Amino acid sequence: MLDEDRDHIPNVFDDLPHVSGQWQDSDGDGYGDLATGPFPDACPSSSGTASLGQLGCVDSDNDGWDDNTDDCPTSRGFSWFDRQGCEDNDQDGWSTNSGSWTKGDSFILNWKQSLDSDGDGRGDNSGPDCCNTALDNQEPDLFPYNPRQYKDTDGDGWGDDKTDALTGDECPYDYGTSYRDRRGCEDRDGDGASDPRPPEDFPYNWSVAEGADLWPDDPTQWIDT
Repeated sequence: MLDEDRDHIPNVFDDLPHVSGQWQDSDGDGYGDLATGPFPDACPSSSGTASLGQLGCVDSDNDGWDDNTDDCPTSRGFSWFDRQGCEDNDQDGWSTNSGSWTKGDSFILNWKQSLDSDGDGRGDNSGPDCCNTALDNQEPDLFPYNPRQYKDTDGDGWGDDKTDALTGDECPYDYGTSYRDRRGCEDRDGDGASDPRPPEDFPYNWSVAEGADLWPDDPTQWIDT
């Protein structure tokens, strides 16, 4: 006798003749009753169309998610990151914020951005695909958890807004690792104190009297009190 799925149950007796390991489908919804088989029916005694979450259970809004798993069971939607089965305008997986829900997509028309953790209007995604496009013509936010910073021109980890006393780069156009006397300035011996700069480097000039490294080539010393 013909057994197309080779599960040793002939087609004539197999409710699911093309699903090996399932042969009984009591509610006739296309998902097998055997809990240990492939694609088991989570609601074997009641027919359902859910293909996500609890397979074979009721899916009132016909979006694939069963009503128990669906965070928006009466409104069809395809989000899956923050909530399941809710409205997702740009189809990036993040749901559209609605009502009291504010943990969803902050950029509902831009599928390359979703979160804005620091609330500065710039998306958290700073990857190569994110910005300077028709969807997102802003520069990337390199400091997604700091609303005062988003840019780091010299790439030293300190933000360009030097008025920020915690993370602001006091030498925003010169890579630097200093942090003792001033932030983000040249420190060739790596001891945390910035190297002295001559007057011709104005406005980025300072002396030992202003806190610069007294021994700029000795990583074990920087000040003589």
